[in-house]
Amino acid sequence: MWTTSSSPAERLRRVLACAGLLCASFRPVDAARLPPAPDSPGPALPAPEQRPRSVDTSQLQESVELRSVSVLRLDPELASLAGPHFLRTATDPLAIELVPRTPFDTSPRGSAPVIVLNGRKLLHSLWAADTRLVAFLPDRQMIRTINSVEVFWLGNESLTRTDQPLYFSASEVPGSTRARRGRRRPILIFPTP
Repeated sequence: MWTTSSSPAERLRRVLACAGLLCASFRPVDAARLPPAPDSPGPALPAPEQRPRSVDTSQLQESVELRSVSVLRLDPELASLAGPHFLRTATDPLAIELVPRTPFDTSPRGSAPVIVLNGRKLLHSLWAADTRLVAFLPDRQMIRTINSVEVFWLGNESLTRTDQPLYFSASEVPGSTRARRGRRRPILIFPTP
């Protein structure tokens, strides 16, 4: 005769024993050995060979001559061009705006014009339009009594540097004690011989 216990604890022990045997029969699967799913993307293609961008030299053959220079306080348009980081760090911001004698060619290229103020390159010059080049000064430290402004194209500085720089005086800068009233009026000071 069989003596079988029908207590609930005995049933629980049998269920746990079966679950333990079932778990022990499973082995971890190595995902790298499985074939890819049929709808998965294929392996990555090798990156194409990177060639250096060629510089369009159509604007790099003659000097950039200037029609006018304006030194301005920042209006909303210029402030948006300068950017929020510049505005946070600038103490007394000014913009130098140049108009070339001949408009710039606006086709894409690997070079850009750079403004030179008193012999210092303003590398953050912006090409605002085909007829306007703008650079920003965080304060008046670079402004001297008499200031010279030139432009050149990156990539061919010696050939494209302005032959006849324009000059302006510190008294013509907005906010100075003897600055002229009026907005966006170009300072037309031609080179001295």
